[in-house]
Amino acid sequence: MRRYTILLCLLIFSSSVYANEVDALKTDKDVEAFIKAQAPSLPDARIAFKSFLYPDAIKQMIADSLKVKLWQKADFDNNGHSDLLVYLSTGGQNYLTALIDEGGSYSVHFISKWPFADIYYPVVKKRDNVTLLVLFKGCAYCHGKSESITGADTLIYKFGNFIEYMPYVFPYAPHKIQKIEYSTTPCQGTCPVFEMDINGTRATQYHAINYNDTTGIFSGVIDTLHYNKLITLLNYIDFPTLSDDYRVPWTDDQSCTLTITYDGDKTKRIYDYGEVGTHGLSMLYRLLYDLRKNQQWKAISH
Repeated sequence: MRRYTILLCLLIFSSSVYANEVDALKTDKDVEAFIKAQAPSLPDARIAFKSFLYPDAIKQMIADSLKVKLWQKADFDNNGHSDLLVYLSTGGQNYLTALIDEGGSYSVHFISKWPFADIYYPVVKKRDNVTLLVLFKGCAYCHGKSESITGADTLIYKFGNFIEYMPYVFPYAPHKIQKIEYSTTPCQGTCPVFEMDINGTRATQYHAINYNDTTGIFSGVIDTLHYNKLITLLNYIDFPTLSDDYRVPWTDDQSCTLTITYDGDKTKRIYDYGEVGTHGLSMLYRLLYDLRKNQQWKAISH
C-alpha cells in the first residue's frame, strides 16, 4: 500500500511540474485575462469573432470541416509545457497569435500578418512526435467556387519562431555560405533603409542609409552566436529551392533583396516585395535587421 501511495505522489508531482498557466485556461474569459496579463502591450486584445474571420457561409463551412478553433492549447516547442494558439482581435485587426511558454514568461508571435492576402484555417497536428501548425489557406477576396482551399503551409516552432517545416533537408545537406548580401528599399513611411554585406569570416559592412538609429558606413565582425543563427536558419529553410521573386498584392510597402553566395561561388538572389515571402525568410530578415543594434560597429564614413 505504501508503495502505491509513493507512486501516486510521484505521478501527481510530475504532472504539476509540467503544468503552467495555459493548462488552467477553461473559458474565453480565462484566455482574454491571460493574454492581458502576459502581453500588456495589447491592452485591447480579445478573442476574435469567428464571423469576422470567416464572413460567409462557404468560409464558415470550410472552417467547420477542418474543426478550426478560436483558441487551443499545444506544446509547439515540445518542451513539455503547454502554449496557446489564439485568434486575437487587437487594434481593429485580427491576428493568428501564439503565446509560447519560454520558462517563466511567454513570448508573443503574430503568425498571420495584416493586410491579409489569404484567409487562414489553422489546424494543429502531430507528426513524428513533433507538434506542427498547418495553415490551410483560402483567397480572402474571392467568392463562390473560388473560395476553396488554395494551399497550405506546414509550420514548426524552431529557432524561436514559426517557420516552414523541412524534415528532410537539415542537417543532411548543409551549404557552405560564403557571403550574405542584404538591402532594403524605402516605403511609404519610415521603413529602415540599409545595406549589409556579411562574408564567411563574419567580417561585415553595414551602410545605414535612412530611418536607422544612425547614418553612415560601418564595419564590424558579427559575433559567433548571431552568425551561426543566420547560417543554421539559411540551411534549414533550404534557401536554394526558394522562389527568386515574392510580391504581396498591395502597394506602398518595402522591398528587400537577399543574395547568398555559397558552395564555390554559386549565387541565389531573392527579391521580396513586402518582406513576407515565406515565414522562414521573414525570420531571416528580422535577424538581419536586429544586427544593426546588437553588434558593435565602427564608423568608416558618415
